[in-house]
Amino acid sequence: MRFSLVLFFSITLATASCANDFKADGFFCKKNADGKSVTITYEGKYPDDNQNEYVGDIVIPSTITYKSDTYKVTAIGEAAFFKNTQVNSIVIPSSVKTIGLAAFSQCRGLKSITIPNSVTSIGENAFSMCSNLTSITLPDSITEIPSGIFGDCFRLESITIPNSVTKIGQYAFHHCSGLTSVTLPESLTTIGDCAFMNCVNLKSINLPESVTEIGDYAFNSCDNLKDVAIPSGAHVGMSAFEHSIEPSQNQNQAMFQEITAILNSHVFPPDTKGPNGEKVYLPFEVEIGPSLPENGDDFSEIVQKNFNYPKDYKKSDNFQNFIIVRYIVGMDGKLSNVSIVRGVNAEFDKEALRIISILPTLIPAKIKGKPVSSWDIVPIVLH
Repeated sequence: MRFSLVLFFSITLATASCANDFKADGFFCKKNADGKSVTITYEGKYPDDNQNEYVGDIVIPSTITYKSDTYKVTAIGEAAFFKNTQVNSIVIPSSVKTIGLAAFSQCRGLKSITIPNSVTSIGENAFSMCSNLTSITLPDSITEIPSGIFGDCFRLESITIPNSVTKIGQYAFHHCSGLTSVTLPESLTTIGDCAFMNCVNLKSINLPESVTEIGDYAFNSCDNLKDVAIPSGAHVGMSAFEHSIEPSQNQNQAMFQEITAILNSHVFPPDTKGPNGEKVYLPFEVEIGPSLPENGDDFSEIVQKNFNYPKDYKKSDNFQNFIIVRYIVGMDGKLSNVSIVRGVNAEFDKEALRIISILPTLIPAKIKGKPVSSWDIVPIVLH
């Protein structure tokens, strides 16, 4: 319901002034500030005024001529093709740089679309509820998959996220029940809340080690998802894999299950106060969890470079052991109350605490954009 409400209010609160300046070559256009380019938009005051204005296979031109003046098409505006259910395909020219919020939302006849590399920005819910969309090519020029972009695209079967992308927004592929294949790039660091929730036919996904944040409910209710290896330095949100991953002997599965149990238990002392008497929030109470500085090594790299194994320790690819450490990240990013929640033995546990002690000052957790003190846990995998 949260997804639907976001889309509903975004669309219905569109500008009450006329959305276009003229119609030419079959498209409604709004002049941009430079006076030399236009944005493709809709007829009338509201997006619903434009239902089924466009029909069939749509080829958007790179230029449009009106009253002897030629304008370059540089954008597809908010809700430009909203609810145009008889559109089958879209060709977007390389002159377009931006695609607006809900631009093609509820184009239920749309089956395929190719977005050129000229596009650097795509708005939220841009292709949501395109229930016949089976394939789409995303450009290498975008750095973020926006929230709700393909929500409820039931027939979308596969998606390759470009190597330029670092973040997948919340609800991005929510309820894509036909999705069976997802390819994620090594550049990816963040998977947002509910990003792949209810992708019931998704059977496997390779999470790159670059991922540091897996949001709440990110893969919740992915009924057929199995054997997911959780990156060693990733912060896993509440119920991220609930009703998804089947139990296995894989160490990462066991580690994930134990972390989930810890987050759902009373392992964090209640009503803890920080060094200045401030409240220390639980992991699931904060909106953004604490993280390492962006310009340094990630946690797995810090462990790999600095963990001192005993001389007689035999490294193994079986990932048999891991340690879980608990600590408070203060509003200033400094750690306190560090302790072992799940240990291996005294020697390894001591080394794990040393690793935590050499961490740089962290970026603290945030609530409503303000830093807060919070509890956090991290696994240290012994290879």
